[in-house]
Amino acid sequence: MNKYLDKFIVLPMGQVALIALAIGVLYYFQYFDNGENLDTQVAQIKISISEEERKKKETEELLLEEENITKKANRLSEEIKEFNKKIPTQMRHSEMINYINALCRDFECRVLSTAPLASQTGEKDKYFEKMKLTIRLEGKYWKLVQLIYSLATGEKLYLVEGLRFRRLEEQKADSKIVMDGVLIAYKQLTTEGAAK
Repeated sequence: MNKYLDKFIVLPMGQVALIALAIGVLYYFQYFDNGENLDTQVAQIKISISEEERKKKETEELLLEEENITKKANRLSEEIKEFNKKIPTQMRHSEMINYINALCRDFECRVLSTAPLASQTGEKDKYFEKMKLTIRLEGKYWKLVQLIYSLATGEKLYLVEGLRFRRLEEQKADSKIVMDGVLIAYKQLTTEGAAK
């Protein structure tokens, strides 16, 4: 090593400056880093971070949308269950008669007569069949009104049309009256029933 150092020391100053300049230029192009590589790496990392944040935001939006769809599906499922309770697929006139008999017991009324009405044209559509039952009940006016309200707000969908109240002439003002009407219920048609 001393041998090279001895040769370097004896060189003229111009040659030493030229060698130093060559070594400096070589170092600059080979090893010197002014931070440009670091800036490039930082820029690439920022791009990848922004891409990951965009993906995260999209994922969060998808999860939120999935949660909303799940809530809507659950709500729709509950509404379908409620609908199926209100308008069942199985309904008979005998069930309607049993229900009106039970309500009359609850509201201290008496069933004078019930009779199924035959379905008329146009009362059966693609999805539902209208079932009618004529009813004649006897009871106090306000008890009959409560019975009708109970029918309208019950678990199943019942409608009452053509209501007529009449008092028998020989009865007193506060006595029982007779109510005539038509009780209507609906049943859902299954795919086999809709095809008929």
